[in-house]
Amino acid sequence: MNHFRRSVLAAAFVISAGLAFAGVGAVYGASVDENKQKLLDTNQCPGCDLSGVDLRNTNLEGANLSGAILKGANLSGCELQNVDFRGANLEAANLKRSDFHGADMSGASLNGAWVQGADFLSVRGLTEEQRKYLKDNGAILRD
Repeated sequence: MNHFRRSVLAAAFVISAGLAFAGVGAVYGASVDENKQKLLDTNQCPGCDLSGVDLRNTNLEGANLSGAILKGANLSGCELQNVDFRGANLEAANLKRSDFHGADMSGASLNGAWVQGADFLSVRGLTEEQRKYLKDNGAILRD
């Protein structure tokens, strides 16, 4: 029994160390402000909680925000060309007048997002439901 317990603890340590090394575990304990700074410093913040963050007029071209939580974030006027938003939560985010050329929106949630004047030309991964939402709410789309 004692040997089994040590084996389980050792396995848990190895797994958590591997996740931290891969950059997965590092974001979960970080604050929104720490995650924002990480994004600004590295242009990488997959899985980060960026809820309510103010990034107005920021150039995030080519950033990795896959799986990020951007609920209620202000990204108005941002350069978001070729950003990886796969699986990101952009619900109720302010995306007005942002440029999403070449971004990957596969699985992204846009419910309630403000998209008026946002440029979604050449965006990858949009579902018909997302396209309808964007069009109905004033985003620029290729027909």
